[in-house]
Amino acid sequence: MPIYAYKCLDCGKEEDRVKSISQIDRPEYCPICCMLMVRQIVPAKFNYLEPYWDENLADDDNPHGQMVYSYKDKEEKMKKLGHVEAGRKQGMPGCWV
Repeated sequence: MPIYAYKCLDCGKEEDRVKSISQIDRPEYCPICCMLMVRQIVPAKFNYLEPYWDENLADDDNPHGQMVYSYKDKEEKMKKLGHVEAGRKQGMPGCWV
């Protein structure tokens, strides 16, 4: 399924969402302020990533890792775990240590 980038019109939160083509017209709402989010137009190479299981994202709540749905999703999860990113080019996955 495609990944779509959304941005909240009220608080500015950005989030990637996995949706089927048949759900494309369904409105999306911000998980923080519950206001309407708009779909952003982003280059496909920055938005496309096949979802995969990443064992490097293991923590107390997820001892076997977590699903990753986009580069932004992985970046947010790695930062939450306290990992530091090295050698990243804009829009491309980097190396986490």
